[in-house]
Amino acid sequence: MDNVINIQMYGDWKAAEKAWNGLANFKRPLIKDAAKGVRVFAKKYKSLLIAGIETEGSAVGQTWVKHSEKYSKFKLQQFGNTRIMYASGAYSQELRRLNIKEKRHYVELKFRRGAKNRKAWSKGINLGRYMVIMENGYGLIPARPLWAPAYRKLGGNKGLVKEILNKVGKRLRRYNIHISTQS
Repeated sequence: MDNVINIQMYGDWKAAEKAWNGLANFKRPLIKDAAKGVRVFAKKYKSLLIAGIETEGSAVGQTWVKHSEKYSKFKLQQFGNTRIMYASGAYSQELRRLNIKEKRHYVELKFRRGAKNRKAWSKGINLGRYMVIMENGYGLIPARPLWAPAYRKLGGNKGLVKEILNKVGKRLRRYNIHISTQS
């Protein structure tokens, strides 16, 4: 008695072969597409950080604790405004100047050189320390988080992966390969 193994191919194998051969040539373009997705996410993140400062946290889904009446009077006298996280405007300015650097497939959101050492106001602490205090709180200063809530509002890691798959997926769809994320 002979054992016979019958192999049958189902589906459009010519299209599959074309896709796999095409993907072998597109390793670099796929990596570039992934970097584009990260860059898109970084731009959205930067915009949301700026909006978070301008709206005193509401753009990132936060309700920041208001200044005390005594401090509000002092701040109005010293800086001409009572907005939270906006004394001299240095923090807001540096957020607007954030660079989105890209080197090969590595993308980063980077402050310009010396920005974190810049004084938050003329006689004040440096901006790097100010950002940490505002994010986490310190002594009597309540936490007014900006960075983590903005990241969460954009979907966090899942939002980042979604942007990457969106960009990579455009190239793959040319070869009739469709990718999707499971929520």
